[in-house]
Amino acid sequence: MEYISPALRYGFREFCVGLYLGQIKDIFRAVGVKPSNEGLAMPVNGARRTCVEEHYAAMDWSSKADARKFLQAISLVLSQTYLTEEAKEHLREICRR
Repeated sequence: MEYISPALRYGFREFCVGLYLGQIKDIFRAVGVKPSNEGLAMPVNGARRTCVEEHYAAMDWSSKADARKFLQAISLVLSQTYLTEEAKEHLREICRR
């Protein structure tokens, strides 16, 4: 059983396209997720999408602990002052869907 839906993972990945690469790395680092050293099962376009997918590849989506880390990453993004309220609301909408 996957605790985080593919739709939410995809939505968050696409949201991250609007962030700087360093911000994406910092977010995952802060919640204890290191990028996988293995190749991606499905290549994606762009450095930001690739960065997110490399971190996703290191996670076990059937693990409550990893699901918690992912949700902490979203919480961390929502607490950042560099994001506009409009961007935060967009991420909340992704989560609601």
